[in-house]
Amino acid sequence: MIGRKIIIQFIGVSLASFLGFLSLSLSARFFGAETLGEINYYLGILGIMLLFSDFGFSRAHVRFVADKKGIKEKVTVFLAVKLLLLSLFLVSAIFYLFFLFSRNEANYKIFTFLILIFYEFFNRLGSSILLTFEGLQLVTIQNLTVGMTKLIRIIGLIFSILWMRNLLGLSISYFLEGFSLFIIIIFISKKYFFSPFNQKLFKEYFYYSLPFFVIYPFTYIQGNLDMVILKNFWNSATVGYYSAAIGLTAFLKTLYGVLITLFFPRVSQLFAKNELNKIQQYTDLAIKYLLLTFTPILLSLYFFSKEFTTFVLGKEFGPSINIFSLSLAGIVILMISSPYDHVLYAAGKHQIIAPLTVLSVGLAGIFQLIFVPKNLFGINLFGLGALGSVLANLLAWFSAALVKIYLVYYYLKIKPYLKSFYIIILTLFIIILFPQDQIFLVKSLYLMLTLTTFYIIMKKIRIIQSADIKYLRLVFSPIKIIQQIREDLKDGG
Repeated sequence: MIGRKIIIQFIGVSLASFLGFLSLSLSARFFGAETLGEINYYLGILGIMLLFSDFGFSRAHVRFVADKKGIKEKVTVFLAVKLLLLSLFLVSAIFYLFFLFSRNEANYKIFTFLILIFYEFFNRLGSSILLTFEGLQLVTIQNLTVGMTKLIRIIGLIFSILWMRNLLGLSISYFLEGFSLFIIIIFISKKYFFSPFNQKLFKEYFYYSLPFFVIYPFTYIQGNLDMVILKNFWNSATVGYYSAAIGLTAFLKTLYGVLITLFFPRVSQLFAKNELNKIQQYTDLAIKYLLLTFTPILLSLYFFSKEFTTFVLGKEFGPSINIFSLSLAGIVILMISSPYDHVLYAAGKHQIIAPLTVLSVGLAGIFQLIFVPKNLFGINLFGLGALGSVLANLLAWFSAALVKIYLVYYYLKIKPYLKSFYIIILTLFIIILFPQDQIFLVKSLYLMLTLTTFYIIMKKIRIIQSADIKYLRLVFSPIKIIQQIREDLKDGG
């Protein structure tokens, strides 16, 4: 059942990603790098201002609703907390807009920023309610809701392209997506509303979230700092090239996150039983399936990065090609380290995760200031711009991943999946031999040959076993997938 839910989630995320690509493509082609960069710079500022908007209550909510008991009370407590935190964000953002931002900006930029404030408010609130369905593992409802909001944003983009092709028009399309998510989720979740506030339950949420109070604010900073630094040392167009390239890789994070979403509850159960050997096996299996699934996708995107980037974004976004190619390495680092993150969470080692998060953010900030600017305090630096931003994140993520894997072994005796090195070395060997600047047909033939060889070698060295193939055949059964979708829709009302 869990396997089929992963496949349904994978299909749903893929469809939502397609709509996301279409939205990004329309934005890039019709609004250009400078407008796209200005929007993402504003979203970066707001993202940092959102650092106190969660504190780990979202993770607590997913955890508590998973038992499917007292859903109304849990939704009430969670929404009360999120409304309070997001209202504080709303007040502080409007204060910043009128007392700081508005001093040096034109009126249309002030209105744009105001629209994006309300986009973030409604989008975050709607996404919070949607987490209820994640906790209940009703993945079909989740995917349908996200898909509908993506479609509404595309409709908004088309209207903006026809009648308001500027910064303000692009911001309106964002607002439509966030506000429609809020309205749709209110409609489909109404059966979970209106229960008295339970103070005892609130304390349970609070104590569960307490270890995340440091982690979440630093996560918000890490996710948005790059846009702000790039804009301050370069320009809006550079932020546009960078944000577009990162947008192209974002769907990969979402796709591998599908497996990780269902990995955490299982590992938590095994820790409760103190079955460390099974946790080792389960962690190895997660990393193996991640690498075997995403290696061909990543190789394909790397080989055809020029064609893919130009096709989605347009010729104006030529500078995004190298940014996108280098960003793929970051996906590999995050993908391999992600299961170890969840092992630490499941083991209750939050005191380790907090300094790790601070370390990662601190390193990213230092590397950003070294690689991005041309000059800082009279000192000549690398001046790599957007590429420097990607490189800074890669070094920070890689350093944090090594420390994380070591700590998992030191505290829990969970060893790293050593066979992953075979997969990584073979992949690097394929990339080194890759014929650069060849025609599309030559690259296609090389890709097919290398992927076939890759899976033959994986079978020979017994990384892929017959049990894996049997399991995947069972999981990918179309009849079983359709039955699961029907069950989800029925359970969701």
